[in-house]
Amino acid sequence: MGRCGDLLAALGYVSDQQRGTLRHGRKPSTQWRWQGEVDDPLLIARHDDRPVHSAALRSTVAASVAIDCVLRPWCARVHRHRPAASFAGQPFELQSPDNRRYSCVLRSRMVRSLCSREPRRHLMRKTIILHIGASKAGSSSIQSFIRRNRPLLNSLGYVVPDISLGTGENVSGEHVFALEALAKARDAAGFRARMDAVFAQSGDAARAVLLSAENLSNLGNSAIIEGLSAQYDLRIVMYLRRQDELLTSAWQQWASKIETDFYAWLIMALKQFGHWNKVLAEWEQRAGADAIVARVFDRNSFVDGDLLHDFIDALGLAEHIDAFDYKQGESNPSVTDAITMMVSGNRKIFSDVHDNRFYGALNELTGNNLVDGKKVSLLSRKQRDKVIEYYRPVNEAVCRKYFKGRPRLFPVVDHEKYRYLSSDQLVDEKFRAIMTIIAALVQERAG
Repeated sequence: MGRCGDLLAALGYVSDQQRGTLRHGRKPSTQWRWQGEVDDPLLIARHDDRPVHSAALRSTVAASVAIDCVLRPWCARVHRHRPAASFAGQPFELQSPDNRRYSCVLRSRMVRSLCSREPRRHLMRKTIILHIGASKAGSSSIQSFIRRNRPLLNSLGYVVPDISLGTGENVSGEHVFALEALAKARDAAGFRARMDAVFAQSGDAARAVLLSAENLSNLGNSAIIEGLSAQYDLRIVMYLRRQDELLTSAWQQWASKIETDFYAWLIMALKQFGHWNKVLAEWEQRAGADAIVARVFDRNSFVDGDLLHDFIDALGLAEHIDAFDYKQGESNPSVTDAITMMVSGNRKIFSDVHDNRFYGALNELTGNNLVDGKKVSLLSRKQRDKVIEYYRPVNEAVCRKYFKGRPRLFPVVDHEKYRYLSSDQLVDEKFRAIMTIIAALVQERAG
């Protein structure tokens, strides 16, 4: 039984039967200690003496529910006996049946609206939710999920713009290229104007705009939200992937299409990518600490062991988790790196880093028979351990700041997941891949 449930039940606004539904994710929220203030009109809680924005707690109890069911009736009752000004800014205390105490403060500018018996929804600030990746951390699956569930998200007040950041029907779930153009121009004013237009065209029911672009996790791209927090509440959702897997996946999907030498590229990439402490610090500086929702890209860390369930929880919609459509195929299936080694940097095959036609044709031709089950590793076991050690200070710093109580940011590497091949074994793997392609061509011709 969650403390929020105790609090509301103690005031007589939630029945015992309803009380059990007030949860954080799918676990009772007994770790939350409420102590905060009302602000436009959002609750701010504290957890382990750190402020936690109410947007991060909607799965425990919606801010609007707390306002309407607790503070508004309480203020109305008090207002019968005292003028509003007399309790503005003064702390009040609520006590649950098990004698837990909860303290809140009302700001004077919110008192009159809270004393009204009628909800004043128009006072709630709109929210912009940015899923910023990171790259190679499930972004394609999340974006496909957003596209399929756009009608449900809209019904819940979460507007998903089209690929041009408008309100049209060309919705893919991602906004990579539109936001990349704004980020390159450092056009914060242009981005704000687009968001203003989306809210204006979406009506009063729209309470949030949901955007997804994994390239926003590249350093410097947070410039597009400069000054935005003065007008909107922000929520920055970011999934962090262990860097050895990030780098090898990024090589295959992007860099190998224009670069020829994996190890030369890796030297540069180690300096440029995976420094999650710098990325989070940059976004926190512009959006505020309460806006950051950092998650670890690991099945054992996901809500219900599922990335998409975890994403819904990160959005603050866990109470609707069973209403969404989760059916989808595999996103970005990766062919064996034996193929990648043979075609890397071949400009006759790839026009740019986003050209996936060759790999798509191979998968269609071979029926995904070139997709690795146990992935061929571009790194040796020793090299993988060295990469993990290189990023250890970064990961320890992120864990201390954003994942208090977690022993380590990422699980210990399981080397059994990877196929570490000798030079001779790698040659054999390349021949196997070539013969798989030839066999598929023969079968297609014969058929």
